[in-house]
Amino acid sequence: MTKNLNYLKPLQINSTSDTPDVFLSISEISSFRGRSLPENAFDFYEPILEWAKRMVKINPPSFTLIFQLDYFNSSSGRYLYEFLHILDKSNYRNSYNIIWRYDPDDDLMHERGQAFQSLCSLPFQFEEVVKQ
Repeated sequence: MTKNLNYLKPLQINSTSDTPDVFLSISEISSFRGRSLPENAFDFYEPILEWAKRMVKINPPSFTLIFQLDYFNSSSGRYLYEFLHILDKSNYRNSYNIIWRYDPDDDLMHERGQAFQSLCSLPFQFEEVVKQ
């Protein structure tokens, strides 16, 4: 039986009080939502990074990722950067779209998105989102 190498199962991680909701898919819009301050950032982000490594090998025609984070600590920031770096070093990075959503009253989160943008060549869009 031959495996379909172009298939990658979506990854869904439900949020907790300390971890974001994560949905990664090559056929739907992907997202990180919530707050990220896991007790062990490596354990939380390792399957996410592995998924990204497999995804860039498939070369999907497009990949859209929404970041809508309320807060992330420095160890989470390191792994979020690593995730973006995996995408950025791919030959297909121009088909990836990063949407960074932030509350217009949260200057720090906007600045963190701009910092990530400055560290890579991925196309970023910034969108203000007012919380209900």
